[in-house]
Amino acid sequence: VGLGPVRGAFDLATTITIEEPGRSASMSVKGGGMGSGVDMSAKMFLEDLEDQEGTLLKWTCDVVVSGPIATIGGRLIDGQARKITEQVFENIRNALISSKDGVAVANEEAE
Repeated sequence: VGLGPVRGAFDLATTITIEEPGRSASMSVKGGGMGSGVDMSAKMFLEDLEDQEGTLLKWTCDVVVSGPIATIGGRLIDGQARKITEQVFENIRNALISSKDGVAVANEEAE
């Protein structure tokens, strides 16, 4: 992980809990490295869009960073967190598109 001029490895433990299947989940990330700590709690909610074809994803996240990494400053941490979050949602999007394509292929083969 890199944050501005600081680079290093973090040891993180992640727990994902399905709150309501197909509707909500939560994720907890705890750990640290380089004398710093990270404690994150995130929640995700899915909602079917009745007027349109698709699903709305709503999410919240609270993060506490401690130690030397925290002293670098909020702007760098916010920017890196935003970049990682965008990567996560892009990966989810790509996985869903691949899954949808796989289902379409499977349905064509079944016919």
